[in-house]
Amino acid sequence: MKPRLLLIDNDPVQSKVKRLTLEKFFTVDVIKTSFEARLRIKKLAKKNVFYHLIIIDLLPIRESSVDIKSLFDESYTGQIPPFFIATHIEHLDHYIKQQAFYKMDVVLKPIAVRHIEMRVFALLSELKAARYHIEQLALDDATLQKNNMFFLQHTKLCWAECLRLEQPVSLIALNIDYFQLLVNCHGQQHAQCVLKIISTIMQSLIYRHNDITLLARRDDFYMFLPGCNEVGAKLKMNRINDMIAQALIEHEASPISPFVSVSSSYITQIPKQIDELDVFIDLSRARLELAKTARDQLLSYDNAKQNRR
Repeated sequence: MKPRLLLIDNDPVQSKVKRLTLEKFFTVDVIKTSFEARLRIKKLAKKNVFYHLIIIDLLPIRESSVDIKSLFDESYTGQIPPFFIATHIEHLDHYIKQQAFYKMDVVLKPIAVRHIEMRVFALLSELKAARYHIEQLALDDATLQKNNMFFLQHTKLCWAECLRLEQPVSLIALNIDYFQLLVNCHGQQHAQCVLKIISTIMQSLIYRHNDITLLARRDDFYMFLPGCNEVGAKLKMNRINDMIAQALIEHEASPISPFVSVSSSYITQIPKQIDELDVFIDLSRARLELAKTARDQLLSYDNAKQNRR
């Protein structure tokens, strides 16, 4: 029997496209509102039938987000399924607040249906994509240390594979401009919300199995892209910067912008030796430190061509 999927989508065209794409693998129920979703979930639960996955993708008309808590009442006896949510950036914070209580994968629009398909199956597969081994929104020291350890183990494996295949490796790094001023002005709670928003933005732009993002320390972020050349890394970096700018996150203390901005760098290299990875990561950190001095700048370095821009 196929697993059952509930698609909450108020776009009459795109909902049909998603259904046709996913019904090869799921029994798909398509509805338009959270009210209909509550009724459908309750009706099936009475028959002891439950959904394996719920996808939420709403246009910004009428209701444009769903309060997930409202979908399940006290009579619901099944296990709450994971959620895949495609949303606009203005509704991102709504879902970040619920991520601590529900298993969900949030991506930001626009996202192609083929990318939705890739991430849905990574979400349900026993062979999880790399990003699911890191707790993106946990900010305690123990979890950050655990995330760093997995990141290093994963990068070593991917580095060795790219060495074997003679493929490039890219590493994007970014830092929040004037983060300490942000903490002093807006408080620790707002600062943590900013970290979570940027983590979600970066994670939402990952579609391949081995790509991974990391909050490395305090306010430094990394995105590791094995098999990605300089052109791809630059496009990804520009997309990250654009989405952070679109988020319009308040930062009254910043001397360069009333909103949160980031300083960014990326490095691309074709591995030649197995023990070059540490140098590669150290060089990326050095480039990020240089980017911090420029503030709100993007710097690149391509080891393969030995050129700086």
